[in-house]
Amino acid sequence: MKRRNAIAACAGAAAPWATRVHAQPGAGSRRLGVLLFDRPEVWRWFADELVEALLRLGWREGVNLHIDWRYAEARQERLGSLARALAGSGAHVLLTRGTPATRACREATKSVPIVTGVGDPIGSGLATSLARPGGNVTGLSFAHVELSRKRLELMREWLPQLNRLTVIYPMNLASQAEEAVRPLRDAAHAAGIATRLAMVDSGHDLRQAIGQRDPKTTQAAYLFNLAAIEPEAIARIALQAGMPSFFGTRGFVMAGGLMSYELKWDDQTRRTAEQIDQLFRGAQPAQMPFELPTRSELVINARTAAALGLPVPRVLRLRADEVIL
Repeated sequence: MKRRNAIAACAGAAAPWATRVHAQPGAGSRRLGVLLFDRPEVWRWFADELVEALLRLGWREGVNLHIDWRYAEARQERLGSLARALAGSGAHVLLTRGTPATRACREATKSVPIVTGVGDPIGSGLATSLARPGGNVTGLSFAHVELSRKRLELMREWLPQLNRLTVIYPMNLASQAEEAVRPLRDAAHAAGIATRLAMVDSGHDLRQAIGQRDPKTTQAAYLFNLAAIEPEAIARIALQAGMPSFFGTRGFVMAGGLMSYELKWDDQTRRTAEQIDQLFRGAQPAQMPFELPTRSELVINARTAAALGLPVPRVLRLRADEVIL
């Protein structure tokens, strides 16, 4: 799918599609407001797939649907004002991804339905239960605890003697780091793996955080989505340090990272479109269950593995959805 290379192209000014002008919808149409944390280029695949999925459900942009795309450009301080603008725009439904953007939208409105995708809807306070969220927020639960356990399991399949893991996340998400990082740290602790946390905001920070692999220990780095640094630069820094790099998004592996394990986003986008359709037609978010993921994807970069001197284990090669040669 073309969107799979989108993250690897996260640079430069917003692309034309991000600011295109849509025809104003007519009577009986619906408005969808979208707030995403990162830059437009990161989400181009999502925008394209969402429009296609909504079209299959009968919602055509410029005819009976208007979509207002807003991006925080990886700046958390912008989320509040963007959310308030969308809430006051006459949108029938708001769409977000991630806890920070979702909280900003919920603070901006308690009446407009919000469809989101977050790791822990209950733990983050966005829902009282998965079956009956109880407010104006529903969507997808990305099951961070289960996903983190699986990611660590895959790391240990490759590095059975793994005993030190550096967990790297963006500085602009420091206030949400505990929610995002805790499941991975807990899984590592249970497996007897020491973890070190590092916040980064630049390539220089990343070099300091990754350091240099110590041949006396088995080390690796798990990197959350670092929107402020280009994926190619992240992969290059990890490779220069001789550090195996694991990710939650395949775009970083396409750019040179070692391995990623993520949910199948095309399946998630389809379900999101169906939830938006239900809300457009009058469903109540308080009674719409948060849905759990059903499909996942393992991607391995064999070129990077060879450069690190780490042969791809046969069991992982057979299980991988894609091996980049």
